[in-house]
Amino acid sequence: NEFGCIDSMSLIARVQAGFNLFIPNSFSPDGDGLNDYFKVYGQDILSFNMKVYGRWGQLLYEANDLESGLDGTTLISDSILPSGAYFYKIEVVDINYNSKQLEGIFTIYR
Repeated sequence: NEFGCIDSMSLIARVQAGFNLFIPNSFSPDGDGLNDYFKVYGQDILSFNMKVYGRWGQLLYEANDLESGLDGTTLISDSILPSGAYFYKIEVVDINYNSKQLEGIFTIYR
């Protein structure tokens, strides 16, 4: 300033990498090569678990890695899931060991 006083300040900013997750809201398992799987995509994930439930709460599908995807059939009896809405629960742990639970609904179009 005009009196010759000098001031300074320092601050250390620590940036933690987070994780990215993309969860689609629909898919069409019709074999055309486009959106044939309900598959979650992500980065910086240490662990992953996804469960898919039907209208009455029955577990229809479970995956423990991001490479797996629901192809429109159940793991219970290999039967084809009809068009409609389904509920998912996803649990992830990111590279900073932060845990997150996500829930939502997706639609199958046939």
